[in-house]
Amino acid sequence: MGTVTLPGGTSVDFAAPLHAVDRLEPVYASWTKRVVAAVVDAVIAAGVAYLAPIGVGTTFPFLGQPASLTGLNPLVGSWFRNPWVVAVIVVTIVMQAYLGVTPGKVLVGIAVVSESDARPIGLVRTLLRWLAHVVDGILFIGYLRPLWNSRRKTFADSAVGSVVLVTRRPRPHRWLISRSAPDVGPPFTWEAAATPRWRRAATWLSVLAVGLGGLFTFAPSTRVDPAPADLTCTMTRLDAGAARLTHATLHAITSTGLVTRLGVTRRLGSTPQGAWADWTWGGTLSPNDEVTFRLVVTAADGTSTTHDFPFFDTSTSFATMQVPSNTLQGVGDRWSWAASVIVNGVESPACVGHVTGLFT
Repeated sequence: MGTVTLPGGTSVDFAAPLHAVDRLEPVYASWTKRVVAAVVDAVIAAGVAYLAPIGVGTTFPFLGQPASLTGLNPLVGSWFRNPWVVAVIVVTIVMQAYLGVTPGKVLVGIAVVSESDARPIGLVRTLLRWLAHVVDGILFIGYLRPLWNSRRKTFADSAVGSVVLVTRRPRPHRWLISRSAPDVGPPFTWEAAATPRWRRAATWLSVLAVGLGGLFTFAPSTRVDPAPADLTCTMTRLDAGAARLTHATLHAITSTGLVTRLGVTRRLGSTPQGAWADWTWGGTLSPNDEVTFRLVVTAADGTSTTHDFPFFDTSTSFATMQVPSNTLQGVGDRWSWAASVIVNGVESPACVGHVTGLFT
């Protein structure tokens, strides 16, 4: 059939072997390929979270995957305080922005490119695309949208004008091509003429990262040891009432443990398993007094839980009350508690305790 010149000056030799001709129509990545790529990236994130713990619930900004996938609580602070995690984030952001891929996308053979010129979308649009994934995460509708969208787009793709193509030779970013290279109008070829030089190195590095991430994620050896903790409090001022509360103690049973993978040991965070509280007072209560013991637990985020325990044995000066098992769940690393006695509707000054580092 010979050579045909398309608008814009692009020439296609239809007599050449089929594999030598760039595609005239894009092949959009299937939902399955995109999910597999995301899972591969999550495995890398889990491996990094194990080797450089960054905190339960912390997410990698570039992956949106929970670092707590490893089941570990932090020994260090947020992700931006860990140089190894920051380095991984920066490398992945640069890859996605200027090569169109993450390690998972390299291995699956897909790339994120601009719908207008089939080139990687650059740093600003990459960051905006990841922020827009918040919308995709609402009931997961956006993440499921490629199943029925004609161009396999999530809402984030539509927001920034990107598409995900099946290709192992994405067109280079504009900064990585010669300024004299012709690029007129929309592309009539959605791929580069040849596999880019960076592809081989990126593939082997991705294989290594995924392999190590998988080994540090799926080979646990765990030992869990219950441990008691006795927390005391301090009176805010002397109790001059009928009870004359002197002190209180909050007892908690915590579950801690160690995980060893490939010779690297990490400490599991402590979680509450049960609790009870003691009140001690020096006054004299009569059988006619209405007595209630109050316990207030204030979590790190400022939310409080109050428990009132009616008490009837006024002949003693010591009381122990079982605390509901969910009271200490989710209190955070820095929290406080207060104990008081209410006699005939009058509450004593509180005995207050501040706790740091128990449930990490």
